[in-house]
Amino acid sequence: MKKMNEKIKEIANRRYYSQRKKYGEGVTKEEYYEMLEQNKEQGGTCHYCGINLLYDIAKTLDEREKVPSLDHKIPFILGGKHEKDNLIVCCYKCNLVKGTLSATTYKEVLNLIKQGKLKNYLNERKAGALANKLERNCDTQ
Repeated sequence: MKKMNEKIKEIANRRYYSQRKKYGEGVTKEEYYEMLEQNKEQGGTCHYCGINLLYDIAKTLDEREKVPSLDHKIPFILGGKHEKDNLIVCCYKCNLVKGTLSATTYKEVLNLIKQGKLKNYLNERKAGALANKLERNCDTQ
């Protein structure tokens, strides 16, 4: 296994301890690193939007959004566990924008955005403001 860039490892380490503090026991530090390393070896792309993740030092804000992050498929707030089988590797931006949506729902939202149908879908459900926010924040390439 190739060594992870030390700066990325330091960021991952901080996120690991932050998540452990927030969610309690669950995934070990070794499993956390292993998931990042596996993603890197398998092409290093975001589970949601498919961009190439930056396994190096981010020099700009745009690059910072491409730094790998572990996300809960089923958010903790919806009963998801902080365990390896509930975590996926994605870009920091998708993790941030996804918020408390499930992985399945977020992928559906991204597909609606790509098809230009999100606003109509949410307007039908009286959620036009959410549509505007998601379209602004989800640049899907």
